Amino acid sequence: SSAVEGGFLCYLFPYNKDTSPSESLEYWQYIDRLVGNYYEKDKIIINREWFGVLTANLIPPSLAISVNIIQSILSAKQGVKSVSVGYAEQGNRSQDIAAIQSLRELNIKYLKHYGFTDINLTTVFHQYMAAFPTDTNKAEQLIFESAITAQLSRTDRMMMKSPVEAIKIPSTKENALGVKISKNGFVASKDLNYDMKDVLLEKKYIYMEVESIINAVIKLGDGDLAK
Repeated sequence: SSAVEGGFLCYLFPYNKDTSPSESLEYWQYIDRLVGNYYEKDKIIINREWFGVLTANLIPPSLAISVNIIQSILSAKQGVKSVSVGYAEQGNRSQDIAAIQSLRELNIKYLKHYGFTDINLTTVFHQYMAAFPTDTNKAEQLIFESAITAQLSRTDRMMMKSPVEAIKIPSTKENALGVKISKNGFVASKDLNYDMKDVLLEKKYIYMEVESIINAVIKLGDGDLAK
């Protein structure tokens, strides 16, 4: 495997009510240490991917980004050299564009704060993760618009949906249709303009909120995020 998805926060709260965050951290530190060992012994880089969506629906960008930052730093401390940080579309295009840009910039900032300057970091935009329309025409339109937002955000990768997301497990053909619709969205984005002032305003507030959260976590742990 060249990648392992999952993190001690993002894979705990949505899926497991019986394990404590401290236990989860210990288990995932072990996984990250194994990934670090591959690099230290054989220079094999394994990507670690996680997200900050938690419940996936109506999550403040600052909370999602903060979860990603904490997981990035703690993985880097175990020797991980490649991380993919994810964010789920919330539905406001200016805010979603600002969130992906802030996700990249703030992760790099705080990794550097802890001395990690050699981490390969990529962003992942998840198409809308909440309840999809049962009407396939509306679902197709949502996928199309999601792809536009992803392209405008300049994310590195996109997790896409199929038009039958709300109904069933997609077939190969239905997944292929999702890819085609997304590609059409990418092309359509070239003819669209968005209000950069709105994006910059959203980034301003996201930065303020994320820095307040992360700085508080650092202070509470006396500089030790794991604590």
